[in-house]
Amino acid sequence: MKAEWSLTDNGRTRERIISDLKADNIPVVVYGTGKFGKATAEYVISHDIPVSYFLDEEKYWAPGKSVTVCGKVIECLKRTQLLKKSESYNMLLGIIDYSLLCDLRNDFKNCHYVEYLDVFPSHIMKKTFLNENSNVIRDIYEELSDSESKQVLEAYLYARYTGDVEVLSSLVHDSQYLYDWKLLDLCKDDVVIDGGAYTGDSILEMKEYLGELPNRIFAFEPDKNNVEKIALHFSNKELEHINIVAAGLYCRDDIMHFSATGTLGSEISEEAEDTIITQALDMHSEYGNATVIKMDIEGSELEALQGGTSLLQKNRPNLAICIYHKNEDLVTIYKFLRQFGYHFYLRQHSASVEETVLYAIG
Repeated sequence: MKAEWSLTDNGRTRERIISDLKADNIPVVVYGTGKFGKATAEYVISHDIPVSYFLDEEKYWAPGKSVTVCGKVIECLKRTQLLKKSESYNMLLGIIDYSLLCDLRNDFKNCHYVEYLDVFPSHIMKKTFLNENSNVIRDIYEELSDSESKQVLEAYLYARYTGDVEVLSSLVHDSQYLYDWKLLDLCKDDVVIDGGAYTGDSILEMKEYLGELPNRIFAFEPDKNNVEKIALHFSNKELEHINIVAAGLYCRDDIMHFSATGTLGSEISEEAEDTIITQALDMHSEYGNATVIKMDIEGSELEALQGGTSLLQKNRPNLAICIYHKNEDLVTIYKFLRQFGYHFYLRQHSASVEETVLYAIG
């Protein structure tokens, strides 16, 4: 595994972009008004570079819309409005999808500088983390079962460390699906735990992949805004295969604070006012026959796996576990799962430093 960059390129791409923006000495427009766009604007402003506008997609834009960042109210424009502006500006992609960069450069040819800047705090990996976990990271690299996995690991670490996601975005797995159901060996007889069912997108993929639904799916979704949407995608007959569990997966049965946003970003949070029920897989016998487990639960994956230790020991179900929510997930989830004798694969499912999935195949 190549490691020379781990000592030399800390923040290279982020620092280069800020340096270029300062040298150009004109305001910035940030494309995207969500949490990534706001983080981008805050980062730029903290380096004394003004942000003149946010750019919003037509479907999200509304007259008078603005975003407040660092105490400053910043106007939101749609594309047609920005294209009519005569003043000079640079543009930063404040949406997580790196693949949008090429289109932005084509659409805004008169813009001096269009770049992708991912400065979302949980996406930044520091040298201390790499150094402290270098031995485990090398172990992961050696245990990964194919060359694609090894390439993804190197590109993932590099992207998080330097902010340069170009190589990682080129390694998006060649699949029409959000998950590699072939690698999971999904079949119609499976009992599936879908942790983070959202509005049923993964279940729809299972149906498309198999031509029918698996034998039984336990769809865990704690966000009440999403729970009611799952059933809308399926017929009454199909719903006989799906148990919608309005709870979160965790290491214990409990009631916990939860931020319910109705989006993929809903998560357990001590600061949140809402509460949810959580369940541990080992505490409920109906989950004991699970043969496939998928988890995308906003950073609670390790705790949820720990809550299913007996199930993992008994069944060794095939797993698809998201490891991108926190830098340490790559290390801690691997260290926990290695005791069960799995073969490990790593796949990249988006053109960003998100949707990185560790597959553990029995």
